[in-house]
Amino acid sequence: MDALPYTKSVGFKQSFLSMINSITIDLNGQPMVQQNQLIDMYNHFRLLTSESWNTQNRWSTIGFYPDVAEEAGLSTANSKYAPANEPANNGTLNLGLAERLGYILDDAGKTFDGVATSALSNLISKVELAKLYASHVSNKVTGTATKSPAVQYSVKATIMLKDIHPLFEVVPISKSLNFKIQIFWNNSVVTATHDGTIFTAQSSQYRAYNGTLPLMLNNFADGFAGSSAGTLRASVYVGDTCHDATQKSVTNNGLSTGGVGKQVELWVPAVQMLEDVEMNYSQNHLRDVSYLDYYQFTLKNVASGESFNHLVSNGISNLKAVLIVPQLQSLNNNVNVFDDGTHQQLQCSCWWFECATPRLTIHLPTIQ
Repeated sequence: MDALPYTKSVGFKQSFLSMINSITIDLNGQPMVQQNQLIDMYNHFRLLTSESWNTQNRWSTIGFYPDVAEEAGLSTANSKYAPANEPANNGTLNLGLAERLGYILDDAGKTFDGVATSALSNLISKVELAKLYASHVSNKVTGTATKSPAVQYSVKATIMLKDIHPLFEVVPISKSLNFKIQIFWNNSVVTATHDGTIFTAQSSQYRAYNGTLPLMLNNFADGFAGSSAGTLRASVYVGDTCHDATQKSVTNNGLSTGGVGKQVELWVPAVQMLEDVEMNYSQNHLRDVSYLDYYQFTLKNVASGESFNHLVSNGISNLKAVLIVPQLQSLNNNVNVFDDGTHQQLQCSCWWFECATPRLTIHLPTIQ
């Protein structure tokens, strides 16, 4: 690729929750949440079924906007969702992707459509955007005969604990609790080959283990128009450093570490109560809290139109609901960079979750 910028070329699927593959939670030394793979698929289901236009003011914070495919997914000429190597859900027809791409600021971009003199840089510089840790295009390097062009995004990905697991939705106001939270990230790399007009192939790699590919490529016209034939490579990592050795060695473009922090920060709201209110609140210093928990199982090789009967576990008590997420058999859309990560056709991942059986006892502090 020779020309820049391609600042609308790649974005996140669904929300920043696609970055998290699984978690474990211990409270005061007691395991509360066991590790389950692909929790982002269930968490996206929760967002799509619980968010509304009344909560839209937080969507830009968590990187969420529901995908609207229209003709891209329901074309009379091609009724397939996300054909291999073809971005069915693209920036032109997918309002959700277009909105999510807009959450990442480009200082050279226009604040008013069609007004050439309305660049964002007239209001705030890239240096100041980095100081604010705002999501922005932090570097753009034009390619030459000896090095590849590159675009670097610095994204402030805010992920709320209540969106990661239902446990955090029901924990009451308390203190002296010792949480241990382990997060397993979907750090990954994707390559996609194109002939200057369309994409012809793709591949996905993972840094540690198979999971979900959180990135989604835009369509060729909106994201890469004008580039010559070649192979693009995109990666996503937590922190301010690119860990992909190929990108660092092949591009040789001197990209900086980006305008983000070096590590994850945990922000917990603190509440200061009036003395009489705190006394009244802590009189009953033992509280039982019920919360949802869920388990994930994968059922493979279920052909279209076939029925299936599979015992996933006989040790789950008080089962309340089952969520089945169909996926493509040949190219699971959790690793398809040309798709938005919503459900598809053949292979099924079944999410079982039980309600009210897990029980947590919170010891509130006693006022002396």
